Amino acid sequence: RAGLVTVFTTDDGSESDGEVLGGFNFGLGGSWYAVNKDRFNFYLAPSLGYTSLSLDAVNFDGTTTTSKYSGLTFGINTGVNVYFGDKAGMFFDMGYTRRALSSSQDYGDVKLGLGGIEFSLGLSMKFGN
Repeated sequence: RAGLVTVFTTDDGSESDGEVLGGFNFGLGGSWYAVNKDRFNFYLAPSLGYTSLSLDAVNFDGTTTTSKYSGLTFGINTGVNVYFGDKAGMFFDMGYTRRALSSSQDYGDVKLGLGGIEFSLGLSMKFGN
């Protein structure tokens, strides 16, 4: 699993005039199939990876403050694949992911923990026989 995330926010009433949040997440995961039929499967999937996050805040005086965080990502997901034919179908996946990030700033080391429940819905494809 890999992903690239960029979120833009503007003036939200906080101390900064605008923020740009960008990050990269890469991980490896496996799947254990509790039920594995031709047109349906139910799986559990642990994952482990790395996240890099950068936050650029534009202050009222026009200066930009950049904070960079990185660290371990881990999670557990469960889901189903339902196939409508021999090759194509859809999946529904839900799970919990936690990111334990840290950063060295001018004012000291900072720890940042991000986590939450994720839901996914999408297209499933079978390749091969």
